[in-house]
Amino acid sequence: MSTGRERATPAYYSWSKQSISKLKCNVDTACYTEDNSFCVGTCIRDENGQFMQAYTRRFH
Repeated sequence: MSTGRERATPAYYSWSKQSISKLKCNVDTACYTEDNSFCVGTCIRDENGQFMQAYTRRFH
């Protein structure tokens, strides 16, 4: 039985070391159709994988 919606395929990634003096920013999003909103999340790490900062926000 089909609902007419396509399901997202999960993707699995792992952290990889960056060059010296570089930062890595990972971004993820989620959409919520029931209230017409979406969320954004970010995580910033240094070249050694050490956590520096994160940010999340929901948009309506």
